[in-house]
Amino acid sequence: MRAIWQIWAVTGGLLAATLVQAEDPTKPTFRSLAGALLFTDDHSYFVESELRLPLLREGRVGLTYHHHEATPFLDVSGDVQAESLYGRDELEVDLNLSEYVRLIALGGYRVAYLEDRTGKFSAFVWGGGVGAPERTDGERLHWHVLAGGFSDRRVLDADWWTDVYASWRMFYFIADQYLESRYRASVNLSARIESANESGHLRSFYKAGPEIQFLTANGNRANLELHWFQNDENPFYGSDDRGVFLGLNVISSRDDEYLWHVRQGRQPGWFPLIWGSYDVAAGTTRRVTRFEMSVEAVDFVIADHLYTFTAWYETHQEHRAGDFDNVSYSVTVGVQTPVGWESPLSQGQPLIAGADFLHRSDHALNPNADRVAPGALIESGSLNVLPRLRLQTIGWDLPYRDPSMYERQTAWLNFFDWRITAGYDTKSSRDRSPLAAQIGLNWDVATIEGFVVYARGLASAGNESPDWLAELGVRRPAGRVFTRFESYGIDANIASGTIWVVGAGVNL
Repeated sequence: MRAIWQIWAVTGGLLAATLVQAEDPTKPTFRSLAGALLFTDDHSYFVESELRLPLLREGRVGLTYHHHEATPFLDVSGDVQAESLYGRDELEVDLNLSEYVRLIALGGYRVAYLEDRTGKFSAFVWGGGVGAPERTDGERLHWHVLAGGFSDRRVLDADWWTDVYASWRMFYFIADQYLESRYRASVNLSARIESANESGHLRSFYKAGPEIQFLTANGNRANLELHWFQNDENPFYGSDDRGVFLGLNVISSRDDEYLWHVRQGRQPGWFPLIWGSYDVAAGTTRRVTRFEMSVEAVDFVIADHLYTFTAWYETHQEHRAGDFDNVSYSVTVGVQTPVGWESPLSQGQPLIAGADFLHRSDHALNPNADRVAPGALIESGSLNVLPRLRLQTIGWDLPYRDPSMYERQTAWLNFFDWRITAGYDTKSSRDRSPLAAQIGLNWDVATIEGFVVYARGLASAGNESPDWLAELGVRRPAGRVFTRFESYGIDANIASGTIWVVGAGVNL
């Protein structure tokens, strides 16, 4: 039932996104946060991802789908161990009373899975409050105060909750141009309190501190955060701890005109391109969600040639009937550059060459107690490929491609994008060849009144990720509907079987 609800929400967002035209509350907005937890007793890292997907905006009234994931990582005898996966799926209705205040009502579902050990708690939520109108670039102050209750609680003793947030832009301290694009930097202060309370007992997660924010001419935002944090018995955020969080929070909204222009040449500089996708799909025995975000962080020039630091992040969740729920976290960091020649195999555009480090970790979500020894953890999976070299067409990573594909016409396209990788496995839990490689092909077959029929496939050798994938679907710039077969090759103690699903996804 939850999977069907998510698919309908995402599909509705696709229809809405095709009607609207940076950060803009009328557009889908992705956010990804990662950083280190310093001066703590138990934790080492924290990652978070979020999608806000407008479904409807009619005058002063709006309806938004909100998806949020958060994972704290423990430091276990010097090793990093994912502690839990906290997921929120909510529908939010808001009414703008003025340019300063809006009323908010929400309902949804929250769940936390312990990773590699037995444990899960969940509840449906309802509530509301007040806040500032959705953020725009000119705002100095953004805030909300929300509260509500839990219902249909499962292994959760909390009965009411609060969510209080404020962000204040104190001042701009620089506005300049780097390479060919302009940017602004500011100093912000932000604070957040999220609680899951039992009667009169407040159990809160706190974050507060300064941020340096870069706002680029391309409409992308990145916050370098230095926050004091403390978890005081909020069960959704793992075990209690306190310390300092140092991390990077990247936010971006859809901008079709800019991304279509990218194929002809983008403005180099700070955060010139950010894109992402979120999809939810279901099969006969499972539900799968996938979130990814790719960031081109900064360009630099050496000997009149452009290079770009890049980062890519993915979470892939599989929730099965019965046991063997699992999650994979994947990240690459590296550098890429346009190759100075064109080929008929790249539709007359420069190829992209890159070198990066690929890491993936695989974890069981709430495994049955009979699979976990008391006081122990299921052994998680891990793969590390360094270096990993890749060569690809410029359209492989972009979910938009040429605008002409989506014009109201019916025609054969026969557009091809591809990627090839080759690398060396430095340390992995899977006993495979140290040589890792992958080949991928995307075929845009035809456009039917602007709806593009496509087929996409991946095949890997060694410890690349995923092992293989085959997808057939129809897409618009806002997203796609699809059927997909895939295998991530996760160890048998964590996952079981090949995945086949049908679903919908939204693009940034």
